[in-house]
Amino acid sequence: MPAIATDRPLKDAVDMLTRKAPVGSGMSSRDWDGMHAEIKLRAMFSARVESERLLSEMQSRLQVRMELAKKDGRTMDRGVFIEEMRAELTQAGYKRGDARRGSLRDLKSSRRLGLIWDMNVSQAQGFARWKKDMDPDLLKAAPAQELVRVRNKVEVRDWPLVWGDYGGEFYGTPGPDYPRAEGRMIALKTDSIWRRISRFGTPWPPFDWGSGMGLRNIRREEAIELGLIEREAPPIEPLDAPFNEATQMSVKDIPEAGRQRLLDAFAGEVELEGDVMRIIRPPAVSTVDIPQPVRGAMSKAAAVLSAWSETKLTSLLEALENTVAWKRYKAALPGEVTSTHSTQAMIRALAQFSATPEARQAMMEIRNTGMRDAFWCPADFADVERFFRAGGVL
Repeated sequence: MPAIATDRPLKDAVDMLTRKAPVGSGMSSRDWDGMHAEIKLRAMFSARVESERLLSEMQSRLQVRMELAKKDGRTMDRGVFIEEMRAELTQAGYKRGDARRGSLRDLKSSRRLGLIWDMNVSQAQGFARWKKDMDPDLLKAAPAQELVRVRNKVEVRDWPLVWGDYGGEFYGTPGPDYPRAEGRMIALKTDSIWRRISRFGTPWPPFDWGSGMGLRNIRREEAIELGLIEREAPPIEPLDAPFNEATQMSVKDIPEAGRQRLLDAFAGEVELEGDVMRIIRPPAVSTVDIPQPVRGAMSKAAAVLSAWSETKLTSLLEALENTVAWKRYKAALPGEVTSTHSTQAMIRALAQFSATPEARQAMMEIRNTGMRDAFWCPADFADVERFFRAGGVL
């Protein structure tokens, strides 16, 4: 069972669960296995569950757990989740049909509800770790990771065989988990091998149902000693998204209502053409060549903005668009750098702007005109000043 080893909510894990769209369908587990990982990441689903209300009830309880909050005065854990979802299923008039009592096909069983809990919590925590690992400074310090056993299993899968079959390289002397392997299973954190070995197509654990496998950081010096990278090699380029290479995804078996919910969940990053969803988000913008102090300021500014509502972000953007400084900055850069097609794109564009000379001029324009009173109340403007201060212009 996955454990939450922190007394503070993991923001990226909470955000991931919050953005999920309940997608009810009669699709089997095998059918869902065939769906693109990015769709599964945005959908709250379970095999052969057609009720979006039930999926929403599951999602709300998972969110409570990831927020480390309480629901009706109760701490949400695996046992409470199973108990409350059984009550919801009874109230909804759930019938087992031809499913054997207690089996995985029995939605009311502890096995099935426990699996739903385990997978959603593990995936959310895995995503939060992946986001953290893509921080440029952390990636520079520990650019690689090793596939290791973190829990003992009665039936142990031959992971070195899987690793080799999918093109993974072995380094150094075999570890204690698989002493007869060719070496240790190590790769850069940005290597596609992590998605290839995963049953779910995601570059973070879990990599299979109950695999017991996890990840261990490999610091830069060790990666150099193992021959994974050269000492003179530039820093590894972080990934903007875990599935950058996808351009289109089939939604053939997803009902119309589910497709619309997915469109809303992708928030302008996709368009639907028949049975195909096409990615329309812009390419990632490299920050590797940006000096570390500037990247640090951008990261601080982005952290401030991440706590803002979309309304507050939009207000700042609208105010900036009335300044000469922003217009000059925007005209000098490619469109993808200043794209604001989604909340994350707004945060990225504003954070990059915050560390430029034009940002200081923009702040002066806002202060010296009526824009400050037109766009913000005093408390909100204090947040705007906090953003510019994080970027280093105040």
